[in-house]
Amino acid sequence: YNQNSMNAKPIQVHEGKIVRALLDASEKQDTIALEILEQHAKGLAEIAVVAARKVKLESPFTLALSGGVLKHPSRIFKDLIAKYFLASFPETTLIISQREPVLGALIFAFEALGIRSENIIERLENSLPPATFFET
Repeated sequence: YNQNSMNAKPIQVHEGKIVRALLDASEKQDTIALEILEQHAKGLAEIAVVAARKVKLESPFTLALSGGVLKHPSRIFKDLIAKYFLASFPETTLIISQREPVLGALIFAFEALGIRSENIIERLENSLPPATFFET
């Protein structure tokens, strides 16, 4: 909001542009950007650790990270997530998934409904919108 105005109006901001700018700034060693990424990476890793413990995953296992933020060329955020997650599960293999998170959600939903198909992943991938739809 523009706090200098009596008639404050929301400023339209596209979150993806902010995230890209944050990741770009972190590559230039911007201390505020790095601090923000550090906090968020720690939070995401903590959520993943709690989830892994909740379902009683036994190490070693593979953890797939996915989403638009992880498609940015910067390794900083990915490395921070890995640092915090591996502190709890050091034998875990972390991979960056090339698939969209929505694909996994759909596969889980189909499995829960008992729907099985040999080529379901291929069929779902072919039905997804273009990659630009998921960009951050």
